[in-house]
Amino acid sequence: MSTFVIVHGAWGSPAEMEPVVEPLGSTGHAVVTVDLPCVDAGATLEQYAAAVRAVLPDDPADVGSDPFADGDEDAGIAASAD
Repeated sequence: MSTFVIVHGAWGSPAEMEPVVEPLGSTGHAVVTVDLPCVDAGATLEQYAAAVRAVLPDDPADVGSDPFADGDEDAGIAASAD
């Protein structure tokens, strides 16, 4: 199965991603959501990227065979930052 990392958009929250979490999880996929620091107007890209990294397992092998990240709106920048 795959691991889906779902990242909400600007000024959003993980709660708005709930409509996709249950359907994916019910098919056996692992699904994690990220809570970006949107409430902090001074948050940097590094802080956004750190929030994404924080939900990932320490061992990349634990992600599964087909990891997938989806970033809504500007979250794509944080989800793809190194």
